[in-house]
Amino acid sequence: MVEKHRLLLLIAILMVVALAATGIALAILYNTSLDQTRARLVEAVESQARLLEAVARFNEEYGLGDMAYTATLVELEDAHARFRGFGETGEFILGRRVDASIEFLLRHRHTQLAHPGPIPFDAEHAEPMRRALSGQSGCMTAVDYRDEVVVAAYEPVEVLNLGIVAKIDVAEVRAPFIQAGAVAGAATLVLVILGAVLVRRITNPLIRDLENRVAERTADLARANRDLQSEIAERRQAEARLLDYQGQLRSLASELLLAEERERRRLATDLHDHIGQTLAVTQMHIDALRPPTATADVTPELDQVSALLDEMDEAIRTLTFELSPPVLHELGLGAGVEWLAEQLQAQHGLHVELVDDGQPKPLEEDVRTLVFRAVRELLINVVKHAGAGEARVDLSRIGDQIHAQVSDDGRGFESRPDSAPRVSSGGFGLFSIRERMESIGGSVHIESTPGQGTRALLTAPLQPGGEDPEEERQ
Repeated sequence: MVEKHRLLLLIAILMVVALAATGIALAILYNTSLDQTRARLVEAVESQARLLEAVARFNEEYGLGDMAYTATLVELEDAHARFRGFGETGEFILGRRVDASIEFLLRHRHTQLAHPGPIPFDAEHAEPMRRALSGQSGCMTAVDYRDEVVVAAYEPVEVLNLGIVAKIDVAEVRAPFIQAGAVAGAATLVLVILGAVLVRRITNPLIRDLENRVAERTADLARANRDLQSEIAERRQAEARLLDYQGQLRSLASELLLAEERERRRLATDLHDHIGQTLAVTQMHIDALRPPTATADVTPELDQVSALLDEMDEAIRTLTFELSPPVLHELGLGAGVEWLAEQLQAQHGLHVELVDDGQPKPLEEDVRTLVFRAVRELLINVVKHAGAGEARVDLSRIGDQIHAQVSDDGRGFESRPDSAPRVSSGGFGLFSIRERMESIGGSVHIESTPGQGTRALLTAPLQPGGEDPEEERQ
């Protein structure tokens, strides 16, 4: 059924194209033939007019005198009686103007009257003759006395004050082309049908082969599409698993960090509560062993042991603050950062200015420790890489978040991920800081310009309904 429809469509297309081409060709030929007919009619009517004028002059010159006009008309009627016309419908018409009417001097080919009756000078059917009697010459398409459309050439016969018209029916000019169009259309239909049948027989095997190849290629593409969709689904699953693993690793890293901080605090507590207390008791016992009076053999040894105990006590106290500053847990983040500033001033000569907005900032224990470690890491980074003489830490509460901003007047850097400065070896690192802050719902934002210092902003969520150790101390 599909092939049948396809064949019919092909035949219809070919017919339309062929008929359009044939119609255009016939129209061109018809217009050319019509132009040639006009030219022949003009030539014929001009030659007849000149012939009549020549006959009239001859009759006048050779003795007929006043009878020359009548003699010329008689000769013309005699010649016209023997002239059937040209073509199937062509004829000559001779007329003269009598007052306000036109009188025809020759019988019409298509009537039985020997002398047709006069008609008004402005009659619709007399346009070519009216122009000829008005002294005009040319060719036109008009309607004649039979209401037929004709091609008429007109010319005045000035010597006799007559007008002559040669005309032929347009239908006669058109008839051969209509017949040729009908024959060409029938031939075109037959040739188109035969051509379509031959094309079908020739192209059907090729079309079937092409359709089979298309079907195979479509099946291959469908299989490739299914495989691609399956691969995409697998990759999405792998990406989902990777993201899940990343989340788990981030959570694990956070837990490890918190466990490390808890272990630091436990070790610091043990050092302070046990070893520190033991050293203090030992110092008391040493002091109790001192004799009431100075003894040259005992006192120097006791003084040396006492000095070693003091040195050990100072080292343990320093190690305790390095592991987990008690001031951070007992007095809060502001006090911890203040102690850190003093340590950096004493150890590295970096002046750190602390600015606190004075608002309560309740933080969970783990969040407080993480923010403190991040601030400490950024300040250590300032000491090692910024070349700054001063730094500033701003602690403020904005909404339900704490903002800790660390800024310096150092050399700065291009603030792009691939040009960020290194951080201290063995520390958090900028990436680690960002990961840890994001794990607790916070963020890290760094702005820096070469020669204009660096500014790092840490944000972390506050503890809803919690209490700030600094507020309790006050």
